[in-house]
Amino acid sequence: MREKAMMRQLRRFGRDRAGSITVEMLTSVLVINMLLLAFYYWWQTYSYHALVDRMTYTVNDLITRQQGLTLERRFLDGLETTAEFILDPDQDAKVRFTQVTMRPGDAPGDPPYIAVDWSYSPCQAKPMAVAGPGFDAQSLPMMAVGASMIVTEVEVPFTPDFDLIPALTFERRAVSLYRFEMRFDLEGDGTSTCID
Repeated sequence: MREKAMMRQLRRFGRDRAGSITVEMLTSVLVINMLLLAFYYWWQTYSYHALVDRMTYTVNDLITRQQGLTLERRFLDGLETTAEFILDPDQDAKVRFTQVTMRPGDAPGDPPYIAVDWSYSPCQAKPMAVAGPGFDAQSLPMMAVGASMIVTEVEVPFTPDFDLIPALTFERRAVSLYRFEMRFDLEGDGTSTCID
């Protein structure tokens, strides 16, 4: 008897349409809010990535406009400070500046090769660059024998506000020919911007 009454109640509940609009509206509002929140966090991540991209090319461009025969390590330290100024206050950039030159082959008929002239990372945040993968003819833009380029590499960690999105590290690289000079020698003391 109890089972029959229960079955009648369940059938009646299944046929009852009262309140279905409210349930559908609440479900729709919840789904829309979740989509808006997901879009907001995606946009936040995208805008941080775009900011790192712009910062890398800005700093690289500032180096290409220099004139003279030398670059001072303190100047490159200042560019690292400029990079962090462009970023949000809670972001910390690791920057490495590397000058490479396309050298002729050692013997007649040998192919030209990329040589690392110097590499500098303020506060030793990144290891010194060496010729090889990443700094070879396949990894860098085509250049004439004897030409030099500056390679600016940046790593910026990003921790999103939303815990479900994993922490990321944005890595960017800008490579440019110098505008006014053929190449620079690196001089002076550095690490003036390091904080212990």
